[in-house]
Formats: sequence, C-alpha cells, structure tokens
Amino acid sequence: MRRGYGIAAAAGAALALGSPAHARDMTWIEIQAGTLKAGLRALGAQTRSSIALADPSMADLKIGKIRGRMTADQALRRMVRGLEVDVVVLDSSSFRLVPAPRRRPRRSANLTALPAPKIQKMQPRAEIIVTASKRQTSRSQYQGIVQTIEADDLAQAEFRGTEAIERAGTSLSSTHLGPGRDKLFLRGVGDSSFSGHTQAIVGQYLGEARLNYSGPDPDLRLYDIARTEILLGPQGTLYGAGSLGGIMRIEPNQPDPDHTQLYAILSTSAIKGGALGAEAAAMVNLPLGWSEGAVRLVGYRVREGGYIDDVARGVINSNRLDISGGRAALAVAPDGAWRAEMLSVWQDIEGRDAGYVDRRVGPLARAAAIAQPYSNRFRLVSTTLRGEQEGVDIAANLSHSHARLRDIFDASEPLPNTLALARREMSDVSSAEIRVSRSGSAGNGWLVGGSMVDSRTRFSSSLLYRSEAPFETNTAASIREYILFGEASEAIGPLALSIGARAARWRGRGLHMSGANSPEAPFDWSDAGWKILPGASALLTLPSDIQLLVRYAESYRPPTAAASSAGFIALSGDHYSAWEAAVRRPDGEGRTLTGALSLSAGRWRNVQADIIDHAGYLTAANIGDARTLTIETNAQLRLSECLTLNGAVTMNRAIVNAAEPSHIIVAEGRLPNIPDMNARLAVQYDSPSSAKNPYRLSATLRHTGRSRLGIGPELGREQGGFSDVDLDASLKLGSAKLHLGVSNLFDAAGNRFALGSLAQPAESDLFVPQTPRRVSLGIRIGGR
Repeated sequence: MRRGYGIAAAAGAALALGSPAHARDMTWIEIQAGTLKAGLRALGAQTRSSIALADPSMADLKIGKIRGRMTADQALRRMVRGLEVDVVVLDSSSFRLVPAPRRRPRRSANLTALPAPKIQKMQPRAEIIVTASKRQTSRSQYQGIVQTIEADDLAQAEFRGTEAIERAGTSLSSTHLGPGRDKLFLRGVGDSSFSGHTQAIVGQYLGEARLNYSGPDPDLRLYDIARTEILLGPQGTLYGAGSLGGIMRIEPNQPDPDHTQLYAILSTSAIKGGALGAEAAAMVNLPLGWSEGAVRLVGYRVREGGYIDDVARGVINSNRLDISGGRAALAVAPDGAWRAEMLSVWQDIEGRDAGYVDRRVGPLARAAAIAQPYSNRFRLVSTTLRGEQEGVDIAANLSHSHARLRDIFDASEPLPNTLALARREMSDVSSAEIRVSRSGSAGNGWLVGGSMVDSRTRFSSSLLYRSEAPFETNTAASIREYILFGEASEAIGPLALSIGARAARWRGRGLHMSGANSPEAPFDWSDAGWKILPGASALLTLPSDIQLLVRYAESYRPPTAAASSAGFIALSGDHYSAWEAAVRRPDGEGRTLTGALSLSAGRWRNVQADIIDHAGYLTAANIGDARTLTIETNAQLRLSECLTLNGAVTMNRAIVNAAEPSHIIVAEGRLPNIPDMNARLAVQYDSPSSAKNPYRLSATLRHTGRSRLGIGPELGREQGGFSDVDLDASLKLGSAKLHLGVSNLFDAAGNRFALGSLAQPAESDLFVPQTPRRVSLGIRIGGR
C-alpha cells in the first residue's frame, strides 16, 4: 500500500476512537457584553450561522464580551460558559441552544438526537467577510468584485483541485496541458497559452502564504478548505506584481483548540472507456490542552484513471495521474489578543503520460514516438502572527515555497531527426509581509503595510536528437521587491470612498548559461527600478439596497529575462490599468434575488508573453499593447427554503492592438486562452431543515466559450465552444455522508486545449479532449 493511502486508511480506522466534529473556518469575531439574544444575533451576522433558542426564557441571560479570531462554534461555546446552556450542533452552520440538565454530561450522544428546529423559509444569510481584502470587510461593503466559493460548493470535488474552482464560476479559465502545468487567467487578461519565464497573471495564496510568482499553477487539492475567494483584477494596491487578472486566495480550515475532530473520505470513479480512479483523504484535529493550541493534519492520495490510448507504443489508458499530498498546521494563542499559526504543505503530481489525442488516429487515441511523463513537486512553509492592540489589528507572515517541474514532449514530427524536448524548471519564492489595520462600521477603516518578495527561477531545455548530441540551453532569473502599501476608506452617508497606493522598489537579474553543444555565449543581465500603483473606488448604497460601484486599479510585472534558441532575451516590464463599474444587490434579509452586473475596460502596455520560437523552444518576448473588455453578471434566486437557482455569464473581448511585428503576424489578434463567453446555470435542492437524513440534489450546465491557442496563423486555431452537464447527489446518514456524482453526463467531446506536444505547436490535429463521462461514488465519515 502506498504511503498516501496508508495515512487515509489509518485515519479511517481511528474513527471509532474520535468524536466527529465540524470543520469550519476561523474569522475575526467581536461581540459586546449584553444579553444572549443580542450576542446570538451579532454572532450569526459575523459568521453566517443560524442559531436557534429552544427556550425563549434564555434570551435575556447575560454574556460577557468576546473578541478574537475563532470559529462560530468556539465563539458560541465561549459565549455560554458559566450559563446553564448546552450547544447542539445541527450542521456546518446551524446550532441550537438548549437548557442544560442539572447534571451536565461531558458529551452526550443523545443530545444530537434532539429534534432540530425548523428554520423559517427565506431565512436571511449572514454577512460574508472578505478575508482577501486584508481587513475585516464584509462582502456588501467591499469596494470591488469578489467571488466566494464556499466549502459546500466544492464538496465531493476536492480531488479536482483548481478545476473545481474553475467550474464553480465563469471568471476563471485555464489551459489544460495537465495538472501542475497549467496557467490561470481572470477577467480577459491572458498573455499566452504557455507557462514559463514570465510572472503569473493571477496571484495565488493559501491563507496569508504566497504560492507562486512565476511558473504554473501548483494545483493544490482542496481538502479541508473553508472557502476560496477570487478578487477580480487588477489588484496592484494590495497584492502588487502579478495580480493583473486578480488573485485567488484559498482559506484552509484552522486548527480548532476546542474539539478533537476526525474525518475520512473514500471514493472510486469510472470513466467511460477508461480506467478506474480512486481517492482517499483524511483530516485529524487535536487540541493541545494549553495556550489555546491545536494541531490539524490533512493527508490525501488521488488516482485519476487514464482514458487515452497510445497505439504506436501499445499502451492503453496511458494518461493516468497520481497525486499525493498533505498539510500540517499548528496554532497557539497564549494570549487572547495574539495567535501564531504555522503551516506546511506538500504535494506531488505524477503524470504517467500526456493527455492529448490525435484526431487522425482516433477520438481518444494518438501515436507518439515516446512516452511523455511529467512531474510537479510543490512544498510550502509559512508562519503567521495575528494580534489586536487597542482596536488595531496586526498581521505578519513569513513564507517560502519551492516548486519543481519536469516534463518531456514528443518532437518526432515534422523533422525526422529530432526525438524529444525535455524541460526542467525550479522556482523558489520567499515572501514577508507585516500590516496594521483598523476596521470600523459601514466600511470605514485603514490599512498600512510593508512586504518583501524574492523569486528565483531556473530553466533548462534540451532538444534531443536520434543521432546527434542534444542541444541545451539554461537560464536563471531572479527578482526582488521591497514594497510599502496603504489603503483608507471613509463612509459619507450612503457613499463610501476608498483610496490606496503601492510603492515598489524592484531589482532583477538574469543569467544565460551555455549548455551542451550550444554556440551561445553566457550573458549576464541586471536592472532595477521603482513602480507606483494607485487605486481608488466609490460605492453608493441606494435605499432599495442596490449598490453602485466605480473602481480604478493598476498592476504590473517587472522586467525579466529569458533564453531562446537564438540567444538571451531581456524583457521590459508590462503594466495593466483598468476601470470597472458595477451594479449589485448583495445578500440580505428577505432578499430572494441577489446578484451583480459589472463591466471592466483595461489597457495593457508592453505585454510580456511566453512564446515558442522557430526552433520549438519555450521563450518569452514583449508582444505589444492590448485592450480588454469584460462584462460579467451573476445572480442567485432563492425560490424556497430548499430550492436555489444560480446563474453566471462572463463575456470577454481581449485584442492586441499594437503588436510587435517580429512576434505577431496578424493585426488585431485576440489574446490567447480568453473565452469569448463562459456561462453557468445550476439548480440545487436541499432537504428541509427538519429532515432526519439531510440530502442535496444538484444539476449544473456549463458552457465554455471559444478561444484561441495563440496569435498568428500558426497558433491562432480555435479551442473550446462546448457544453457539459454535471449531476450530484448526497445523503447524510448519521456521521456518514454518501455521494454520487456524474460529470459530463451526455459524454460531450470538445477541444479543451488546442495543443498536444509543446515541441509540435504547428500540429493542428493534436489537442486535449474533454474528459469522457465519469461516474463517482464516495463516502465521507465524520466531520461536518
């Protein structure tokens, strides 16, 4: 048995020894001393929880002040300490307070058998706090466009990683070269279909820790995640370089010092015409018993069955994928005002072979000269300190990530003497940030901070021949930034204004080293400079609860260096600025219809892009200037207590309008990998709150619009333009939850990515297809 499966199996066997509890995210909670009724109302609003009183006479009981970062469960139990009240957990966001018996049991199983109060229809949803705002800003007061994907929205899809986040909305899009090798895009901002020398367009974070700077999406699996926040860009004021399209912040569940928690997930899946897949994951939370400390451990192992045959080599279902990983977190709070969190993450992705097909061979087949395996290793360590002094919140983070990508591509066509292109990339990113902030009512507040980022990347490419020595090229690039940033907001009646700025001092260096059989001479490049990024916004709340938003923001990427088959290339930095306007109706009491409509128009100067040169090498260049226009709308209609309808549409127009003639041949070319329109419609039915065995049924229709692989006659071929349907059902039986899911119900066969081998970019018959119909069956034991 492999190690990953062993961890999950051991945790599953230990379920009988642990008391299942609920894994929830921690947030900043502040409740004034007063009556229990008032405290419950405030707690529900701050944590999006439903809390019922079994006995109305308890409403006037007195409680003390509560302040700090904790879960709703922790806050509720601290609130009733010393009172003759017991807390009954109904589900992940619902609680019931009942009078305690004269002799309080330590933990009685029959408490959970008490009938749950029927929640009134159209119950108001409590306010969501946008953690990525770096202040305790509620979603209705956040002066920008944010998409929040809750843990329940990703339930039973954790094994899909970033793809699950992409499918939960319409703003995020991705290449599909393979997990651990993909590039992300937001809001029509896309430079190329390849991930290499240039900095990422979408900033990615796990809590406070930065995941990447350049290179591909690490594609972490989403086990034990509280929620994911997507802030549409640019986000230069708060997040700086590499946030042109926006940022994606994944919030893991925090260690819980009040409960021993344990859950395990086991599932299997079958792909039409392919091999079986399997999933095993487990989480354990252990209170330390001192300093409000706890340890939280997560481990997982996923195998995705292959479904593509390589007929030339006689390999069936060759594109099997194995992913193993884990997370360990330690949190202590020796003082109620301070909390320290330490986090480590590891994940390994092993692709047995490439995931593309050749339409000349068959719908799910190809004939390659060699196997094309790849691997991605990702490691992260992070330490965060949070505190509060006299109403001022303080946060500091120090993190370091390491990523290593190795892959090989078939290069046997069109030249008969070439065999393969081998690529190796290693990147290390260190970051530190400290900030202080104050959050007031109605969105008032301020934020001041400083940070440092150091990114070091090494690239190596080798073109292998059948009868000659390989041709190699090697490049090392580094960038270091020192940053000061700030933001302030003030409400004047129904109008809230915000202004901010970021000042960055950067220094970059690039070193090109001659490889074997390379005629190029070594080259050393360095540069330095300053960048100022202003931002401003205004939010007007009308009496009808309709909000009008106007926002201006900027972001950039500093100069960098790349190697090509012709020698060394120094790239100028690029700069993106955008205006956005939106009208929205946030969640609130009695609102059955909520949603938003936004328009963003941006100008992108001196676009950096990863490209493939005439010899097939992945290099980079400044390709010109571009303009983007994005229209987005989303809506949620709560038809009843049980039935909810969700819909979203994103339309993009992204055009290169001032191209460099040496790289772009077609004028007014579309930026690559930006769909013209993505759409999503989902219907969800949840069982009544009084149901003995809660269940959920959902169906989702998603359309992926047409986009282009690249720019110009050779790479300008289309991809996308397909739709698919997913069905999901879950049933809770005691501490277990059963799940049945079907993805791509009608077995649609579309072109997800119009590239097969990176060494054969002109081969238009090679492409990555949709995954055929997949049926999965799983069980979750313990937890929420």
